[in-house]
Amino acid sequence: MRRLFFFSIVGWMALTITSFTVQARVPDPRETIKVHSQKSSATTIRRIKALRKAREIFRKYLPEYIDSSVVTEPWWKTAVVGSDFDWRSPFYSSAIRYELLAKIYEWLGTRYRYGGASRRGIDCSAFTKRIMQAVLSVNLPRVSRSQATALVRIGEDSLQFGDLIFFTGTNRKIRRVGHVGIYIGNGVFAHASTGRGVVFSHLSDGHYRKRFLFGGRILNAEIAGTFWN
Repeated sequence: MRRLFFFSIVGWMALTITSFTVQARVPDPRETIKVHSQKSSATTIRRIKALRKAREIFRKYLPEYIDSSVVTEPWWKTAVVGSDFDWRSPFYSSAIRYELLAKIYEWLGTRYRYGGASRRGIDCSAFTKRIMQAVLSVNLPRVSRSQATALVRIGEDSLQFGDLIFFTGTNRKIRRVGHVGIYIGNGVFAHASTGRGVVFSHLSDGHYRKRFLFGGRILNAEIAGTFWN
């Protein structure tokens, strides 16, 4: 029992409250689990789709990278590069080429998030920056346009494994860099796609064919010397 006093226009009055109940909704832990499960499921589905797409693209365009004796991950192997491969590139090393594929594989299916740079969401330039940082210990600029101006420009016919590949933004009429990926070979590249997250794609896709601008190459001399901030 609780006795309260309050003042009114007729003077002090007393009010006796015999019971006082506060009812609050306690969250059902099953709801939290359900939301977490939905997010986890979405991530898993994106990952599975990205892996299936990767195998499909590699079988079609880069079969030499598939280890047919392996049915589980990792299913890729390091292909031999041609005699015309630029020896000044760090990807002249087969070990580094394998490492690049391994790092890309780790990110496959990660959702796209503008300005993101983590497993919870990443954009195209953060993806290329983080991959090259992990594989080569280099510090690329953060945005795609700055990455393009920092590297040695390469034409489409000269693209090779490990080059960055630059595109316009979604409005291809504006012919300036707005998207970037990592070139693997024979038209195949890895990137953080706005709609599909981190995936492998091919230049034969009209969407990317029309937006393609040029490639950019990292050289050993730049890695050994002062790199970008």
